[in-house]
Amino acid sequence: MLLMHPYIRSNLSVYSFDFTNHFNKIIEINADDRFAIIQPGVVRDTFNRDSQKFGLHYAPDPATSSRATIGGMIINNSSGTNSIKYGMSYF
Repeated sequence: MLLMHPYIRSNLSVYSFDFTNHFNKIIEINADDRFAIIQPGVVRDTFNRDSQKFGLHYAPDPATSSRATIGGMIINNSSGTNSIKYGMSYF
């Protein structure tokens, strides 16, 4: 679904994509190689709960982690209280 905020002037090319309904799956968590393949609509707390059993986590921890999606966190360079230890999201 493509959302265009009503307050954005029509001459600007700014779009907001909502991936939470259709692109919200964790495809693979590979503990041996320490990576995960996930869709952008996965919520951070959901991913951390599922990846915890593999000893992995996504470190940025914004106050909205219960509803922040991984895709949104990456595109916004999210951080949080652990950013000093683990760093920020980078796009």
